[in-house]
Amino acid sequence: MNKIRSFFGDIARNIRFGIKTSYSASKMYFLLKCLILLSTTFIPLLNIWLWKEILNGIVKVETLYKTVILYLIIYLSLKLFTYLLARFDEYVNDRYSDELQFYIESVMMEKTSRMDLSFFDLASMGDKVRHARSNFDIMTDMTWLVFDILSEIINIAATFLIVCTYKWWIGLATVLLLIPFMIYNKKHTDKLLRMEKEQIRDNRKRDYYGGVLFDNNVQFEIKLNNIGNYFIDRYKEVWSKLYKINKKEQFRYNIINAGIVILNVSSEFLILVVSVVDVVGKMIGIGDLQYNISMVARLREQTSKLMNDINRFLVNNTRLRELQEFIAIEPEIEKSGTKLPSQNPKIEFCGVSFRYPNTEQYVLKDCSFVIEPHEKIGLIGLNGAGKSTIIKLMFRFYDPEEGQIKLDDVDLKEYDVYAVRKV
Repeated sequence: MNKIRSFFGDIARNIRFGIKTSYSASKMYFLLKCLILLSTTFIPLLNIWLWKEILNGIVKVETLYKTVILYLIIYLSLKLFTYLLARFDEYVNDRYSDELQFYIESVMMEKTSRMDLSFFDLASMGDKVRHARSNFDIMTDMTWLVFDILSEIINIAATFLIVCTYKWWIGLATVLLLIPFMIYNKKHTDKLLRMEKEQIRDNRKRDYYGGVLFDNNVQFEIKLNNIGNYFIDRYKEVWSKLYKINKKEQFRYNIINAGIVILNVSSEFLILVVSVVDVVGKMIGIGDLQYNISMVARLREQTSKLMNDINRFLVNNTRLRELQEFIAIEPEIEKSGTKLPSQNPKIEFCGVSFRYPNTEQYVLKDCSFVIEPHEKIGLIGLNGAGKSTIIKLMFRFYDPEEGQIKLDDVDLKEYDVYAVRKV
């Protein structure tokens, strides 16, 4: 019970996060998108009903043609409006995506600019940055998915009731025939998500090997050492590895999915046969036949879309949580004190030991010295002796693993880190 509560609580938090961020990125486009989604929910149902009345009115001798003409004018007007709305929706999506990307990029740049240097020393953190940046579009997707799911639920409920008023068992069969699709699609989506995470490092390697030959900064070294073929071979090797894995999964999915699609559309063949029999028996009109087929097709399409969107929502929920986790990372060193240093402080290293992340060898071990105010010193040593490391520690880009660094006999951590770097 606690796991279920935690699961839905996590989804609710991510929905709030996604909607809040999307709304903050552009209030105007957010509200416009909401109005468009509401319009596209109800107009198709109205169009299907109007077309039924038009067809029935044409074949009935006693029908008032003024009514048919009125329905036809409304139908064509809604068709035109739907077309114009689709074009406007494309414009809103393009502009909104630009503003949302700018907003999230700004948040990410601001967050990354304050990260400790140790953050960039870890390959796993590079994976985290790449994964977070690749999930920018999730912010928009999660917001629209919520509205799409609500729209589809309304459509399914209305369409199901309409189908059931004709033949209740056809409505039920249409929904039940989609269950195999829902189960397999969920498994396939989960597998793709696992594969994406497993391939992050290989994708980074592929991008590096593929892009290095186009980097002007390294062309001299590549040509001097004649290592161009090395990068080309590595690129082909990684690309082939990823291609084989993804091709195998995609082939398997297409084969199984083809069989499931045939099963899904069987409900439309069923309603076609039943409706034709009723038309021949003069129990329903030709417009009702078209209406029944359209409604069953719409019920199947909307139910299928709902299942797909729920799967996407669950996948995005995982990705959005990872994006939130990245944004929530707080740099340790940036959590500095408030004390301001003097212009010429006394600097003291007291038994300082330090090694870089993921390394065993100490760069500094039990290092102690004092630099008095106004004293000028020079650091001399071989590469790797610790000269640059002392400067990095002094400006608190890193904290020592052991020991203490003091300014005017006060721990460096009690000072404002930005004020220290300006001295």
